[in-house]
Amino acid sequence: MYIRRDALNEVGLFDSEAFPRGYGEENDWCMRARQKGWKHLFDPSVFVYHHRSASFGEEKHELMAQGRKVVDERYPEYKQLVTECFGSPQFTELRNKVRTLANMPEEVAKTIRPRVLTVISTRTGGTPQTNEDMMSAISEQFESFVLHCDGSIITLYSYHQQVYTEVENHLLSEVVTPFPHASAEYDDVVAGWLYKWAIEVVHIRHTAWHSLGLPAVAKALYIPVVNSFHDFYTVCPTVKLLDENLTYCGGVCTKGTGQCAHELWPQDAIVNLKHENIHVWREQFSAFLSSCDAFVTTNHSAKALIQKAFPKATEARPFEVIPHGRDFENFSQLVINPAKTDVVKVLVPGNISEAKGGMLLEQLSKYYGEQGTPIEFHIMGNVGGDLQFSQNVVCHGPYARGQFSQKVEEVGPSLGLVLSIWPETWCHTLTEMWAAGVPVLGLDIGAVGVRIAQTGAGWLAPVDDFEFLVSVLDSALNESAWTRATQAVKHWQQTEGTVQTAEAMGEAYKALYYQVAPGTQPQKTLQVPQ
Repeated sequence: MYIRRDALNEVGLFDSEAFPRGYGEENDWCMRARQKGWKHLFDPSVFVYHHRSASFGEEKHELMAQGRKVVDERYPEYKQLVTECFGSPQFTELRNKVRTLANMPEEVAKTIRPRVLTVISTRTGGTPQTNEDMMSAISEQFESFVLHCDGSIITLYSYHQQVYTEVENHLLSEVVTPFPHASAEYDDVVAGWLYKWAIEVVHIRHTAWHSLGLPAVAKALYIPVVNSFHDFYTVCPTVKLLDENLTYCGGVCTKGTGQCAHELWPQDAIVNLKHENIHVWREQFSAFLSSCDAFVTTNHSAKALIQKAFPKATEARPFEVIPHGRDFENFSQLVINPAKTDVVKVLVPGNISEAKGGMLLEQLSKYYGEQGTPIEFHIMGNVGGDLQFSQNVVCHGPYARGQFSQKVEEVGPSLGLVLSIWPETWCHTLTEMWAAGVPVLGLDIGAVGVRIAQTGAGWLAPVDDFEFLVSVLDSALNESAWTRATQAVKHWQQTEGTVQTAEAMGEAYKALYYQVAPGTQPQKTLQVPQ
């Protein structure tokens, strides 16, 4: 029995005169506490092994009878209260559950795993796909649940063998808004689900449309929280840190008073962001991050940017860099030597927007079209905005993840392009092109710039120098330069590409979960005496 100090101070100590040797003293104390307005609670999540009849031996029954006589004389209502409590349907159900656990065969008990809840904002795209890879990689040690919210409906799923099964949902009476980006109703509902489904680790992959009160809710239930940074939404709702002129700001507002476009909320939901409400945004997320126990991102440049934006909130907490792992059935060499083809084909995978380098691609297609250079740009994905390309651009439309190599083989490219003008935190299309043997020309910013520089598996050009970009692309078509880059791609396949798997990523996440929640580590089976 756990007794609060203030309750003990008010109610007093056990009655050692009426119960000099044991049996009945705690019952008497509880009844005295009840008379003073204190409540007694049962915690079904706590297991206490009690080796019975070890204190008084053969005297036990006589002492029990003496103690019970005193309790019944002092509290005539005691028997009825005990009968109502311990005979209630709720307590009977609880006893049955405990009995089921106690009698569970060891081979069944071994299948019970701690539960981790991952929090996502969208069901499509790179982040949820990577989340699925991670959940599958840790499935032998953790049972995964997924929390999704679109601002209006909160949905809880279990995830097993690549199948989502809805287990809970709730329609919010008021939608979540970017300011204050919180909902007491959301917090109450999710708190109930965390308890009901016995979640032991909360891993927030993205916070858009969720309540920023989630980490505090989890902490109140003593559940550790890990937060991942897959973009820069915490720093600014523009996500990609591009101002009204599509100039990268690095998390520091550029000069001028223009309206920076944000991606995930209605445009009228966030006004006066630049120089003004950006400070309110940061304050909200600083409080949010301060309730987290650990952080994760995928490269050191992103980590440095986050730490610069939130120095106090991220200090003195684990901040891991865990690259996205990918599994490929095999690595391919699907490139065509530019010196041995009449028309050089350049692969541009992904959904192309202005932020993804769409305007640069417009300029490249126009420039090479006017020059009459036999070069084609092949887009694998959707094209957004009002982008207008020359006839040397071929759009193949979207593709499924497992179709990438097949589509690349159909195109027959000599190299690939990644022209994002913001610092992507990883870039899956870069990984996919290297897995297909395609060297890549990218802009020297974020993870793309770091990864190409480290591997040599391509070429880099500055973000804001179109003439330099053209010169780099021209040099990439030189056979000797192209050969060096393709050899570097093969080296990546044989080294980093081989070891940086989903399993390796899963091992890194398991280590982090064990660090913040030591109780989730595999334990030897407790042998309880019969």
